[in-house]
Amino acid sequence: MDVADMDSDGDPDIVTAEHRGNQRLFILENSGTATFTVHTISTGIENHLGARVFDLDSDKDLDIIGIAWDSYQNLHVWRNDAISNSVSPTLTSTPVPKPGDANGDGKVDVADYTIWLTHYNQNTGNAHMDGDFNSSGKVDGVDYAIWINNYGK
Repeated sequence: MDVADMDSDGDPDIVTAEHRGNQRLFILENSGTATFTVHTISTGIENHLGARVFDLDSDKDLDIIGIAWDSYQNLHVWRNDAISNSVSPTLTSTPVPKPGDANGDGKVDVADYTIWLTHYNQNTGNAHMDGDFNSSGKVDGVDYAIWINNYGK
């Protein structure tokens, strides 16, 4: 879920997704009078995990990025200039992404990396660490998650 002024009327709107049921991605447009109008953006994408709003293409309007825990574990993008057209690059499964300018170039970056290993060693655990991906000597703010479950039993 994210809150942003999707229609540029000065009122905060809500962008959210359903994990079950109709599996909708939708905008609750704030009328400014304590009522909301529902605008369904997408349905049937298996098990939405969440949505975030940001200006992906730097065209001064807000776009939507969503994660689906579907059979392909896609990251879905809905551009505000043609919101019905979804560009769906196949990426790894991920929690809700947090887009931002990671390298200070003025453009939005989105990064995620997740590894799932089953039966590795005799332990179960999670690891989260930051890294320097561009060799600048600064941590780039990336979260790296590993799930390990009894490898080499």
